[in-house]
Amino acid sequence: MGNLRRNDTHQLTSRLVGDFDVIVIEDLYVAGMLRNRRLARHIAGANWAQIRRQLTYKTQCGSSPTELM
Repeated sequence: MGNLRRNDTHQLTSRLVGDFDVIVIEDLYVAGMLRNRRLARHIAGANWAQIRRQLTYKTQCGSSPTELM
């Protein structure tokens, strides 16, 4: 299951970097969002930190800039 999630994250970030010239990442207060019982499982399973790390790395290697908001 972990390998599938990592592969999906890798494919998503590669597609985003390839398709868009500028990528903007919003800095969310995830700890506060996890307090919501209805959203907590979905937010925790999305692996936002890994997506952000991969997007930052791939845009540094490529030509697309990343901006943090």
